[in-house]
Amino acid sequence: MLDDEHAFVDLVFYHRVLKCHVLIELKTDEFKYEHIGQLNTYVSWYKKHAMTRGDNSPVGILLCTRKNHAKVEYALAGMDNKLFVKKYQLELPKKEEIQKFIEAQSHSCLNKLLSIGEKSILRYQTCHTRESGYPENILAEIPAYAGMTQD
Repeated sequence: MLDDEHAFVDLVFYHRVLKCHVLIELKTDEFKYEHIGQLNTYVSWYKKHAMTRGDNSPVGILLCTRKNHAKVEYALAGMDNKLFVKKYQLELPKKEEIQKFIEAQSHSCLNKLLSIGEKSILRYQTCHTRESGYPENILAEIPAYAGMTQD
């Protein structure tokens, strides 16, 4: 209650590992500046009235249908509270979109592993599955490892 006005955050959790409250504000429209002000108010209230000894500062998460990255960046600039803005989807993506995303992530991970070194490549090969479209023995394609076999 603030100035005889009732205000309620949509969801409140306590994260046992981080030892902090996590406040989630859900919006059914795109990001607006006033949304972050509202969430900041809730987080500040929790910091002053709900924290106990040993707690870390609360975290605020604003979920909205669309966000403009520049607007969010400037709206959050200079705020001391830990506030985050994320976009949520109203419907699940199509199977083809998910497949493209998985393939892109898989290729990206492989490229990172190749740049990191031999240990990472071996670890990747060990946990790699056939469904991703890569050859079963990925090391066979790397000249320095062509003679190695998978156990």
